[in-house]
This record gives sequence, structure tokens and C-alpha cells, in this order.
Amino acid sequence: MAKRKSKKKSLSGRAARSSRQPTAELKKTLARAEKLTEGGRAEEAVELLEPLLASHPRVADLHYYYGYACATAGDLWAGLSGYERAMQLSRARFLSSASTTY
Repeated sequence: MAKRKSKKKSLSGRAARSSRQPTAELKKTLARAEKLTEGGRAEEAVELLEPLLASHPRVADLHYYYGYACATAGDLWAGLSGYERAMQLSRARFLSSASTTY
């Protein structure tokens, strides 16, 4: 029996990778959120990062720092959720890059 190719629409390899990587501006925001969190102002970091989740849903680093800020602020469930999403996205990024190296 012949295998059929999936007809799923997907981003090209480069576009898919770029949508998962933080932009320079986002990297600055993540660094600011980390400083806020480590400076005892985790609630401010959560407020800074939360709106970005909708516009950058596939950036693992954003979900990681969001989880870190939430957990530090005392919202352990939201922190865990952020960490889990970051892991899922990181694993997907690793698997997609590994499949293109062969």
C-alpha cells in the first residue's frame, strides 16, 4: 500500500523557525522581565509578558519567562503552565530541526 503525503499547509522551514525565535525587541523585553522578576517585582513582569503571549504564541522563551514570573509571583499553576508550554515548543523546535539535518 502506497503512503500518501499529508496535504497540511505549513510554513516554509525558514518561516516556521523564525516564528519560534524571539525578535531583538522581544529579547529585550524578556531580559527586562527577568530583571523585574529577580528584583522582587514579578507581578510587573507578568503584566509585561502576558499581553505578548497572544502575539507570540510559539516563542518558547516567552512562555518560559512568563512561567518563571508567575511562579515567582506565587501563581504556581500559571507558572507550571508556562513552563510546560515552553517545553512543548522547545521539543517541537528540536524535532523539526533534527528532521531537516538528515
